[in-house]
Amino acid sequence: MDYLDAFTWHDQYAIDRGTIDAQHKYWLSLAMALVSIERPRTQKKLLTEALQALFAYTGEHFATEVAFMQRIDYPRVEIQQEQHARILKEMNDILTAAPTADFLVENYQHLAHSWLVEHILGEDLRLKEFLDQRGLG
Repeated sequence: MDYLDAFTWHDQYAIDRGTIDAQHKYWLSLAMALVSIERPRTQKKLLTEALQALFAYTGEHFATEVAFMQRIDYPRVEIQQEQHARILKEMNDILTAAPTADFLVENYQHLAHSWLVEHILGEDLRLKEFLDQRGLG
């Protein structure tokens, strides 16, 4: 899996060309920092900082995204909230149950990629379509 390419911003990820996109770009940079750790077992401080930053920012981004959706009366906001809750739970489960640093990195990479593919390229693109249909995109 080429995570380095997946976690690089591509125009196909664009949703609103504003706050949401800026947050997605920053989130990708945090994910990239995590997957770029070459020796997680020997760089535990760096690993911990990267994981904490990614986890904290994911929650912050989700809150911003939901508030935006509520402001524009987006009809799928509840689906988004359910997905957000699931993603945060999975992130927390991995963080609290990980037996090794390698396990943490590998599972966070898969989860982050899943979030990218399923959430941004799936559910969030529906938001883009909604914005475009209403002339808000």
